[in-house]
Amino acid sequence: ELMLAEQAPPHWRPGAFLDALFLQRFRSESDRKAALRLYRESMGGCDAAQLPPLQPHFAVSSRWVQVGCAWLPRAAAQLPPPPPLQLLHGMLRPLQALILGVRMGWMCVVSGEGGAGKSSSLRLLAQLSGARLEETVLSTATDTTELLGCFEQTELSRLQLETLQEADELGRSLISQLAVVGVSEVSRKCLGSVSE
Repeated sequence: ELMLAEQAPPHWRPGAFLDALFLQRFRSESDRKAALRLYRESMGGCDAAQLPPLQPHFAVSSRWVQVGCAWLPRAAAQLPPPPPLQLLHGMLRPLQALILGVRMGWMCVVSGEGGAGKSSSLRLLAQLSGARLEETVLSTATDTTELLGCFEQTELSRLQLETLQEADELGRSLISQLAVVGVSEVSRKCLGSVSE
């Protein structure tokens, strides 16, 4: 999905997304190196030799913010000035992964120890892209429905019954109006509202 959105045939380069989608998920550097070695072995010479550097470049213009192969348009809306944040080299790889996730509309899970820079990275991305960031404090008491919402299952038979009940009420109301006002008055009102 990401390759279809960001690359064009016949120049497929899955390795461009290796770090953002896979390597950063590993907790230890030895696991990252093992996954990279496995990728190189399985891809042979076709893509493994052209892997992007693990320390991506970055660029910010008035219209775009780019980190490695990931980019976002910058919003033109005037936002209140945020407190100044610093773009550190250690933030570039996670920022690249976040930007790819945002562009694809994927839910990004940011995890790490306290003080690792999770909130700062998200605030910086919002600041660079000109987007408004909504922050929610999570704790062990946070229910998943608070984050994801509640998905109520719908039964087709229940919806059909509700529709029939509404149609019945509408029919009864129309019949009672016909009985009280008369057929010609109701017809004139209905035709008048249709022609307006």
